[in-house]
Amino acid sequence: MALQTAMRVAAMVADGRTKVQRYQYGDRPIPEPVIKEFAGGPAPRAVVTRNVYGALVLNSSDLMFIDIDTDETSNPTTSLVTALMSLFGKKRPSPQTPVASGIDDAIARVAAINALSLRLYETAGGYRAIVTSAPQAATSEAALSLLREFGADPLYIHLCKQQESFRARLTPKPWRMKMWEPPVTYPFQTPAEQQRFDRWQDEYATASARFATCRFIRAIGDDHAAAGFQELIDFHDEQTKADSSLPLA
Repeated sequence: MALQTAMRVAAMVADGRTKVQRYQYGDRPIPEPVIKEFAGGPAPRAVVTRNVYGALVLNSSDLMFIDIDTDETSNPTTSLVTALMSLFGKKRPSPQTPVASGIDDAIARVAAINALSLRLYETAGGYRAIVTSAPQAATSEAALSLLREFGADPLYIHLCKQQESFRARLTPKPWRMKMWEPPVTYPFQTPAEQQRFDRWQDEYATASARFATCRFIRAIGDDHAAAGFQELIDFHDEQTKADSSLPLA
């Protein structure tokens, strides 16, 4: 199996299909097609885009999403073991429960210090929080500082700054469902490339139906959402299957 995997990777390299990484953390925004818009005045308050590896992402200018990783980014050894287990078809251990890990209490303390209310979720790689009590300006230094206080993934913080929005992945990562990433990347150069992507997307949609992206744990503070947020929160929970018992991916 390892030899077959290595041969497929070698073929991708030979075809030049590794030149675009899952995310490019440079100085230029990443081009992503807009799938859906949420009205909010002169400009959309939020948009749904499709990222470079094919997942749908909710981008909001003022509804703060916080990604807190507890395994794959915090410990290179854990990340390596996870990759090897995945290669040989072994199930990766799920994150610790919030009570056992202390993350729940730590997040609650930061929220209390800053007088914020949150919704807390479990993800395949850690936790996600949504700040529901008040809008935050995604491009402000105060918001970036707040993300750091919560222990957000540094690469996520950089991406928020680069894309000028808070981002929440709505659908699973393909490799967590034993799928390859899209065979072509947006923007598509020819109709043939579009067709290749469409075929991949059909397979991705079928696989995604068996997984959730995050699981709601609890509300911290006042569960009432600030004006304009409830529609986005409801859409997020529906798309991520946050209230289901499906495996996380």
